[in-house]
Amino acid sequence: MNELAAWLSSTLLRTTIALSVAFAIGSVLLWLTSCRSPGVRRAIWIIVLLQGWMIGRYALAIPWYEVQTFQAHVVVGDPLLEGAMPSALGPQRQLPVAARDDRLVEQTPVTERAAGSILWNWQSVLGLAWLLGGLVIVLHWAADYWRFVRNVPLGEAASADDEEAWRRLLAEREVAEAIPLRMTESVGPLLCRVPSGYCLLAPRAFWQELSNAARLAVLRHELAHYERGDAWKSLLARLLVLPHWFNPLAWRALHNFEEAAEWACDDAVRRDCPDSAPLYGRILLALGAAQTPRTILNNAARGHGLGLRIRRIAAPNLTDDSRMKKACLLGAALALLLAGGAELKLSVQNAAAQGRAKGDAKSEVRAKAAQVLLQAARKTSEITTKEYDEGTVTLTMVYVWSRRLLDAERALAKNQQEDLEALQDHRQRMQRLLQKTKALHEKGARGGEEQKLRALEYYVAEVELWIIDAGGEATNNDAE
Repeated sequence: MNELAAWLSSTLLRTTIALSVAFAIGSVLLWLTSCRSPGVRRAIWIIVLLQGWMIGRYALAIPWYEVQTFQAHVVVGDPLLEGAMPSALGPQRQLPVAARDDRLVEQTPVTERAAGSILWNWQSVLGLAWLLGGLVIVLHWAADYWRFVRNVPLGEAASADDEEAWRRLLAEREVAEAIPLRMTESVGPLLCRVPSGYCLLAPRAFWQELSNAARLAVLRHELAHYERGDAWKSLLARLLVLPHWFNPLAWRALHNFEEAAEWACDDAVRRDCPDSAPLYGRILLALGAAQTPRTILNNAARGHGLGLRIRRIAAPNLTDDSRMKKACLLGAALALLLAGGAELKLSVQNAAAQGRAKGDAKSEVRAKAAQVLLQAARKTSEITTKEYDEGTVTLTMVYVWSRRLLDAERALAKNQQEDLEALQDHRQRMQRLLQKTKALHEKGARGGEEQKLRALEYYVAEVELWIIDAGGEATNNDAE
């Protein structure tokens, strides 16, 4: 649970920072370019919200060239490895396998911790608060919708003239779905989705004050919401906000997204009825001045949002943004989204190696031969160690093939870390033999002779010096 809470807290912190930075950059870009396209603005705000969902990350490698290059280990002649020196320990035949020392049994690390530190650290508390907060938000949305469907009456049927105008508009826009037009006491104008389908609500008192042309403009605006699928897009945007319910910038991005939807529907009215712009502006002003709190359900029809809409409608020459501006803004937004999921990593490279020809046939043949050498040395070392345990080979042969395996691994090492790992593997092999020999020596059993013990101590000390010379840390763990 600790690991999950730590991952959740770090991911939320990273995505919150990414979302906030993207919000600031998106706001600056839209302000500097004076973007008027609702579609581009909505795309940018959706991309900002998507920053909060960049849970996974991809590595972006940046080449970094080393000044000093790693030199692979060069095997030097050794009389012992070449077999020139006979074994001073003599042949060993059928030596009994030493009993295991209890000290050599690997102990399972203790991982138990106090229950309080596991369940109630600060990361777990924050994770629980985050989950509860998201649940409260979802329940609040569900309760609001349930109250709206249950408590708001769907009103009465509109007049015959209004119904006819609405049907003609649906037919003109080739809308096959039957969307009823209902008159209410205070709710609307609003295109809503109820369990039975879409429904258009209009407040009776306000509707009666409008002329036929004004009513048609309102109907065109609400129908544009249906054609654009704004109800489902708004639902998707709210789901994108949900993981960052605690971030006010996420809610502001959602507000801007829905405000751009109102702009798009206003533009649809201007395109269909160019001469109705002044009339439509007065309709928005009248909606903003309505006293009934439930007359307007969209924040874009209040305060500053309403003022922006009226100014856009009243503008005599509202031209669309150029394709170049749209492409640049969308490209910048997508680049911002990709940057939010990137994890920069320095890829250390050898400048000399970069200049070599990749198709060097000689190098490929040499590499294959070195791999064959490594596999043969590893297999022979394993067999020799097994035969030593059975008493059929000498300790010297075990050391010889462990050294040959070490030299083969170091010759193929590409960096210092791989070189150190090869040395550490050889050290572990010698330490295992030393521990086993010590256990036999203490019991006075065969295989624990003094000469073998001192030779193995030499081998372990020898590799410790090699590790230090190679830039590693010596950790002599032979049994004390």
